[in-house]
Amino acid sequence: MGDGEVEARGGPAALTLQALPGRPSSALDPLLDAATACFVRHGVTRTRVPDIAAEMGVSRVTVYRQAGGVEQILGLLISRDLQRLLDGIPSFDGEEADPDLVVGILSGLITSARSHPVLQKVLRDEPAVIGPLLATELPEIIDRAGAVLSPLLDLLAAAGRIAQRDPRIVSGWLVRIGISLLLAPVEDQEGFLGEVLRPVLQGPSAEA
Repeated sequence: MGDGEVEARGGPAALTLQALPGRPSSALDPLLDAATACFVRHGVTRTRVPDIAAEMGVSRVTVYRQAGGVEQILGLLISRDLQRLLDGIPSFDGEEADPDLVVGILSGLITSARSHPVLQKVLRDEPAVIGPLLATELPEIIDRAGAVLSPLLDLLAAAGRIAQRDPRIVSGWLVRIGISLLLAPVEDQEGFLGEVLRPVLQGPSAEA
């Protein structure tokens, strides 16, 4: 078994990613797409490097050289698709926005994340994977999301559209709420988020 490779075909193995890598090169997209197909087919804990190599039509040595073992590949996939998710956040003019925009953005991010095929597979068949991953990766996910969300929150606050609060704290709070709704969905997601977020985000001009 290669370095960092998940236990093959036996019982579920614990995933022990320590920190997500930076955004991977687009040259790795074919490998990560092949890994996605294998994770969906076999499950994250039962996928082996030879499975990914066969899906790509290359040798397993090629996969190891390009991306490492299964845990490294999973980290690269999470990093790539997390960044793609954050790249989808729209730009806006702070003068034309309000707390409802934040509610809509967070609701859209949750919906998009929930549609990811690997996450769907894990939530359905391998829920035990979630805890260890969140235990090691949540701080990095909060940091990356905060780097994107904080400037948006700053813009809204500067325009008087939401309350003046520490954007890093607020963005971390938003990510934590988003993850909780990923794991435990509610029927009226946007309505729920509105009830939870508006009292904190409401700015003086929006109350008028």
